Amino acid sequence: MTPKNHFKVLFLSLLICITGWHCSLEVQKLPLPKKNLTSYIFPASIDSIKKIIKKHYYSTKFASDTVDFVGKELLSKPENKNDAYVWRGQDTSILYYSPLDRPVHGNIELYAHLTYIDSNSTKVEIFVPVYTISTMYNPWSNYIHLAFDDKKVPPTSIEEYQLLLKIGVELGIADEMPKIILPVRPQ
Repeated sequence: MTPKNHFKVLFLSLLICITGWHCSLEVQKLPLPKKNLTSYIFPASIDSIKKIIKKHYYSTKFASDTVDFVGKELLSKPENKNDAYVWRGQDTSILYYSPLDRPVHGNIELYAHLTYIDSNSTKVEIFVPVYTISTMYNPWSNYIHLAFDDKKVPPTSIEEYQLLLKIGVELGIADEMPKIILPVRPQ
């Protein structure tokens, strides 16, 4: 696309956003053959797991953090002292698509519950307190997400397992973990 065309698209998108003209989407959910794991026991200490999560998700907060953040109340209980609140922010959904066969944008928050098994074993359970997807579409833009009309959807198990896999990769055991299950695209 030429710079002139980029300007036209940008101008039309801005005009559409300013005037509030947009289309509502009937979001489609792709079939997922079966759910992914949302917990796994890793051969590593809790501190090692916390470092890996923090490395991959810069916005991660832990119960020990002194700053206030959205998930702080979840982490305030003594049994959650090692847990992590992870905000992934705007992300493209793997499971939800628009009628135009484009993935919709979503906003996801993950909560990692870390349980001590022994000095070299930690169970990590991933929960999703918030998962929303955009149901609005600006037809003049390559971007589907307009933040003013989000819809809550149930967790997919994909995002949860992606976090578990990142931990597995860092620990060098990802090949021993089950393969991720992704949605089946209809032919």
